[in-house]
Amino acid sequence: VQTARSVGEDGDLFTVRQGSIYESSLEDNSFDFAYARLVFQHLAEPGLALKELWRILKPGGVLAVADVDDGLFMIYPEPPGFDEVVSQTARLQAEKGGDRMIGRKMPHLMANNGFINTDFRPFMVTSRTMGREVFLKVALSFRCARTAGKEAGQEGFEAMASDIRSRDGYGVVGVYAVRGEKANHA
Repeated sequence: VQTARSVGEDGDLFTVRQGSIYESSLEDNSFDFAYARLVFQHLAEPGLALKELWRILKPGGVLAVADVDDGLFMIYPEPPGFDEVVSQTARLQAEKGGDRMIGRKMPHLMANNGFINTDFRPFMVTSRTMGREVFLKVALSFRCARTAGKEAGQEGFEAMASDIRSRDGYGVVGVYAVRGEKANHA
């Protein structure tokens, strides 16, 4: 939020407001477009958030969501302990109310919460396109740290990364891009 404000909030281009996605206090039917990036994976009540986003969109307004789905995450050859780290990450996020498989569920959730013309596309990013070292940091390091603690997580990450490097491994991570509209007659 601080970064957004420092970039140039001057009222002409954008206004930064901090609040809850469940109860935004924004006016009904006030936005043509809303975008949620990597938000829904953290929410215990995604349906409530969608109801709020639907409420603030103007009739004909569009909601775009980009979010994770760990079903689209793989590394080959798979390093020892990989499945455990992925499943523990999902379990820890679920304990906080989140869902690491939310991407595949978004079209259904949106349709069930008033959105029409929902569409989705999975976007895949590979270690070859972003570079293996960047991919490992982005897709794997936080999982190791989250599941094993900072120090042990770094050791686990280094062991997995070393294994992947030694076998010329590669990986793929995916994000679902989902869109839906608020009907014009709403």
